[in-house]
Amino acid sequence: MTLPEFLALVRDEVGVSADPDTSFDELPEWDSQHLVWLVMAIERAAGTPVSLQDALSAGSLGELYSVAVGA
Repeated sequence: MTLPEFLALVRDEVGVSADPDTSFDELPEWDSQHLVWLVMAIERAAGTPVSLQDALSAGSLGELYSVAVGA
């Protein structure tokens, strides 16, 4: 999954248009439930599991992308 594909997934799944440097604290009404939904969507789109523990430690969309692609 490329970064543009990831950002499109974020937009489509949780309705957030943001760049990779956007912190989760900057996203309106963001909570852990949004993160879980997004992780599940990433797993469906990529066809690979994402560590929820690592995802929970991500502080931004870019960090979550790195977790998702294993970077």
